[in-house]
Amino acid sequence: MKGKLLALTVVSALAMGSMATLAATSYAPFDNASIGSGGNPGRAALLVSDGSNATSWGGVSLASTTVTTLSDLTFLGTDYRVVASDCGGGSPRFSIRVPAGNIFVYIGPPPSFTGCAPGWQSTGNLLSGTLTVDTSQIGGTFYDTWANALTLAGSSAVSSINLVVDGSWSQPAGAQIVLVDNVQVNGDTVTFEPDTTMVIPVVAQTTSYTSEITVRNPFSDMTLPISVFYTGGTTYTGTTPTSSGGRQECDPLNVPPLGSVQFSPAEQCHLSGNQFGYLTLTQASGTPSPFLAYSRTQTPGGNGFSVPAYPAAAIERPEFGHYVVALKRQAAAPVYQSNCFVASMGAATPYQIRLLDSAGGQIGNTILGSLEAYEMVRYLDIFAAAGLAAGDYSNVAVDFSNDPSKAALMGFCTVQENAFGGADFRMAQPAKTWRYDRD
Repeated sequence: MKGKLLALTVVSALAMGSMATLAATSYAPFDNASIGSGGNPGRAALLVSDGSNATSWGGVSLASTTVTTLSDLTFLGTDYRVVASDCGGGSPRFSIRVPAGNIFVYIGPPPSFTGCAPGWQSTGNLLSGTLTVDTSQIGGTFYDTWANALTLAGSSAVSSINLVVDGSWSQPAGAQIVLVDNVQVNGDTVTFEPDTTMVIPVVAQTTSYTSEITVRNPFSDMTLPISVFYTGGTTYTGTTPTSSGGRQECDPLNVPPLGSVQFSPAEQCHLSGNQFGYLTLTQASGTPSPFLAYSRTQTPGGNGFSVPAYPAAAIERPEFGHYVVALKRQAAAPVYQSNCFVASMGAATPYQIRLLDSAGGQIGNTILGSLEAYEMVRYLDIFAAAGLAAGDYSNVAVDFSNDPSKAALMGFCTVQENAFGGADFRMAQPAKTWRYDRD
C-alpha cells in the first residue's frame, strides 16, 4: 500500500497543476486524489482514504459559476466505482459548504449508504432522492431531504462543493478507494479529460512595457474558440497595489483553421491604467484541441522579452523547490534589477522564497506569504524584499516552494537593465528532473 500511495502522490502533484475548465464548472483534486486512467470511459479521479496515511482522505473540489447560493444548485450526481473495500463511514459524499456549516449528500444505497455494488454505478440526481441529505450542521437532521435543506439555507452563499472519500476508519482493511467520473453540477459534467489550457505567466500594459499575444490554431478542419482570462497582479510594497488584482474574463477569440490571431491584453481584457498580470487561454470547444501561444513584451523603443505559453498542467506545486538562477543587482551602468513573481492558479496557497548564493547558502531573510486563488504578487527588487543591504549581487539563485500546500504555484523572475529596458524571462524550474531519490 505504501508504494501505491507514493505513486498516487506523484501523479496527484502533476495533476494539481491545473484547474481544468469544462463549461461553467472547474475542478481541482486535493490531498490523496489523482487524475488517471480507468474512467467511465477515459480518465477519472481516484480518491483514496487510507488510515495509515497522515492525511487519510482525498477529494475533488468543484467550482461552478452557476452556483452562488444553495437554491441555485439543482443537480448533483456522479458515476462511481468502489475499487477497494466498500462505501461506509459517510463516504463517499458530496460536501456543500454554507456559512452555517456543511451539508452532506451521501452516495450509496440508503439508509446506511453501505453495500455498494461492484463496477461502475450512477447516482443520478442525488438532490431528488429520499433521505440522502444530512443537514444536521445547519439545524436539520441526519436523514433529510434537499427540499428541507433549501428551507433551512436556500439563500445562503455556497463557498465550496467537494466530492470526498474519507471513510477508511469504517473499513476492516483500513482503506477505502473510489473512482469517480462524469461528475455533474447542474448542467455541467466534469469528465476529467485532458484540458487544453495554456498560461502566459506575465503580460503588461504600463508606460514602460506593453504585451502582444499570438495564438495559433494548428488544425485545418476547425475554427478554434479560445476563452481568455486575465489575472491582475499587485506589487508587494506594504499594502499599496500598482495594478488591479483578481481574475476577470476577457473577450473570447476565434482562431481560423491553420491561422493565427494577435491581440493586445489591454484591448482584449479592457484594461485601464498600469496593469501587469498573467493570462489563461482555454480552448472552449467540446473536443480537447491543443494550440500554441506566445507573448512579446517590450518598451516603446522595442526592447523587451518573449514569454512562451505553458500548459496549465505543467505548473505544479513546488513542494521540493523550483529555482531561478543567475539573478543579479548592479548599480553601475548598465543598471541591472531582478524582479520576481509568485502566482496561484485555482486554489489558495502559502509560499516561501529564499535567495541562495553561489555556494548554495541562504542570503537574506526567507520571504513568506500567502495567495488566494488566482492571485499574483510581484517583488520589484527581490534582493531588497529579502532584507539584503544595498549593493551589488550576482549569481544568485531563487528557491520558490509551497510545502506543505497541495496547490499549484507559479514562480518566475525577470532580469532587466534599466538604461534601455531590455530584460529576460526566467521560469522557475524543478531541480530534480530525473533523480527521484527523495523520500
